Amino acid sequence: MNRNFVVSLILLFILIAIIATGCNQAETSIARDISLMEPITESKNSINVSVDPRIELLSIVQVLSNYNKIDDSLITEWDFEYKDKIIEKFSQYRNHKAVKQFKKMSNLGFSYDAPPGLMLFMDKNFNVREDVELTEYIIGRAGGENNINELFESLKEFCIDTNFIDFFNDNNNYYDRIINSTLELIPSDSNIIEDLEEYYGMKQKSYNVVLVSLYGKGAFGPNIDTKEDDTEIYSVLGCIGIDTMDLPMFGDLGFFTGLQQHEFSHSFINPITDKNHNLAYSYEELFIPIKDKMRSMAYTNWGTCLNEHIIRALTSRFAYHEDNLDGIKVLEMEKETGFIYVEALFNKLEEYENNRDKYSTIEDFYPELLKSLDEFMDKN
Repeated sequence: MNRNFVVSLILLFILIAIIATGCNQAETSIARDISLMEPITESKNSINVSVDPRIELLSIVQVLSNYNKIDDSLITEWDFEYKDKIIEKFSQYRNHKAVKQFKKMSNLGFSYDAPPGLMLFMDKNFNVREDVELTEYIIGRAGGENNINELFESLKEFCIDTNFIDFFNDNNNYYDRIINSTLELIPSDSNIIEDLEEYYGMKQKSYNVVLVSLYGKGAFGPNIDTKEDDTEIYSVLGCIGIDTMDLPMFGDLGFFTGLQQHEFSHSFINPITDKNHNLAYSYEELFIPIKDKMRSMAYTNWGTCLNEHIIRALTSRFAYHEDNLDGIKVLEMEKETGFIYVEALFNKLEEYENNRDKYSTIEDFYPELLKSLDEFMDKN
């Protein structure tokens, strides 16, 4: 065989191989490029109720990571058809990179409010949203930005490898049903949002309830500040039970109203405490006598403990204005739970309510509100 012909043939094979490899890489690149869909959302009385694919994806990874071993209330104890579908489809991915990454982070303290809170910073392309900046709080809880980047990338791979988008789209009817049943819990004759904004003297960009079927009873109340100085308020709700149609429930009328008042209030009060950090922490010694009780409820430092006391005092006031007797019952329940400073804060709020010409916002009154804790300082 002619030597030149052989050389030409070899070069041709090499060229074909290079072209094929390039095509395969291009196809792989296209295949690994994926975007999540927008949340499924319905609104009523200024409250957006949604199922968010970012948090839905995360919750599946959390279940696969045995997240409930951290606290058995984090994942729902209830069994229902949608949960069964998830176990059946995704159990084979328990050793996926995303599950391992989340397990590593959660074992180091990335738990409770932090995981769903982080997802709200992520865009549909698995990057940090361009209109926000990661907060020191969320970076610290995640163990650094490298962990966040690795989690986002591994969640993208999980989404692709499991065909999560097809699964989500196949269950749109289910998401519509739980959204619509939750909308029925929002009163038509009153407006929680208007009442909160009037009481606090402040407005926020949006109020969002995110339903997470796999989460346990309770809620988290993250907020997202945008670069335009707007604030998105969230209440991430878990399942509290199952209705007669085998659908998760996210509260009854009274429970839902109180819960939204509580969780939405975090986005008003927490930033004020942050702004008044030195003042707030001048009362830090008050954490000592209740630290074990508070830590058992995941309130691990004085800042979060103080916020919980203030918000529980506020929600007791809201209940009191609806019905004096009910408000006192709520207050007593909070005291029995271990919030021993709540009554002093509750009583002090009456001064705010009677002097709105002097204190136009709850932020204006905040230093005065904390003075109600002075009496306890004298005892320690």
